[in-house]
Formats: sequence, C-alpha cells, structure tokens
Amino acid sequence: MLVQREAGSMAFRIMGCIGCLNIFMSLTGMALLVTGVSNFVRKSSPDTSSMQFLAEAFYFRTFLTFIVLILMAVSGVGLWRCNKRAITLTYCLFIFQIIYWVGGSWLGHLLAMSTRGMAQSLGQSLGATAGIGSLGLTPQLISGYPVWGLVLLVVGKRKLPAGLTGPEH
Repeated sequence: MLVQREAGSMAFRIMGCIGCLNIFMSLTGMALLVTGVSNFVRKSSPDTSSMQFLAEAFYFRTFLTFIVLILMAVSGVGLWRCNKRAITLTYCLFIFQIIYWVGGSWLGHLLAMSTRGMAQSLGQSLGATAGIGSLGLTPQLISGYPVWGLVLLVVGKRKLPAGLTGPEH
C-alpha cells in the first residue's frame, strides 16, 4: 500500500510539473504572439509578388498558435488537478505540435518546389511565416518541450494508481 501511495505521489508531482510548464509555456507564448502580431501589423509589407498569401498564411498560423496556447493553459490547470481529460488533451496537444512542426515544414517545402504558380506562392508564403506566425510556440520548439513533455506524461500516467483522478482521492 505504501509503494502504491509513493508511486501515486510521484505521478501527481509529474502531472503537476507538466501542468505548471504548460501554463508557463502558454503565458510566454502569448507574450511572444502579441509581440509578433503587433510587429507584423506595424511593418509595411514586403514585396509579396511571389508570396500572394503572406497575410493569410500569417493569420492562419497565428490563429493555430493562439488555439494551441489557450488549450495548453486549460490542460495545465487540469494537469495540476490530475484530471484524466487534461492528460488526454495534453497528449493530443504534444502530438499535434510535433506533427505541426514536421508536417508544416514538409508541406511548405513541397509546395514551394511545385511547378504550379499558386502552389508555389502558397508554399513560399507558408515558409515565410513559419517563424513569425508560430512565434508563440518558439520556446517549445527550442526546448523540445512537446517531445520530452510527452515522455514525462507517459511516465506519469503509468505511475498513476488505477481509479485515481486527483490527489484528493
């Protein structure tokens, strides 16, 4: 019984740490996102003859980043409480971010190398906005947080005693 309680305690600590990191990354990302949007709106647009979809790609990436950051904050609060739905949401967010970074780069590259004018312009626009449109997710990309956070989440969930959803049980 003591071993189960200690394992559960460790799981709650891991979930709490990931929850705090989610909230921290979300708040940091929001600050960077606001800075990036204000800079994009203030600056005069560059020559967009080859990147017709620059504004649309920027706002699409910014919207996706905003949604991910809001969901990270929500999941962070839920993880602090060891809520199973928050664990599932965090799994989904980490996996989405990994796919977003790898798949988004791959898609932009393929479109930019296309021989069709519209696809090439879309690919160049996606490539040009990869850094500025997803600025809120940059701290996570630099630290590799979705990858090692996912590993910690799996370890924490495996140590979570069956039937428990929070430290109050």
